Amino acid sequence: LLAVVCATIGFSEQAITKEQAIEMYKKLAEECAAKEGASAADIQEAYAKKLPSTTPAKCMHACISEKIGFMKNNKIDVEGNIALAKKVFDNDAAKIQTATDIANECTGETDG
Repeated sequence: LLAVVCATIGFSEQAITKEQAIEMYKKLAEECAAKEGASAADIQEAYAKKLPSTTPAKCMHACISEKIGFMKNNKIDVEGNIALAKKVFDNDAAKIQTATDIANECTGETDG
């Protein structure tokens, strides 16, 4: 769900509904699936919040992550995550710090 919310924030400065966020995520998933050669099953797997099980599905997830600002050049983008967190959490310092901590922790997991 956080990915869905953040996806919407990447496109809008204004608050939007959960339904709008889901629709935006679906659009991104379809665009990235087409770009990366992911199947309909890969897309459904993403909608079901399952980890990607094929290489095209993994590439689709990376594409989505880059489009919403989670990743840049196939690495976690800490600054992008912080910018999204500020929008998502309406500048709530504690929540932004938590998001920053998570992004930093993930950087160590994915960049090594």
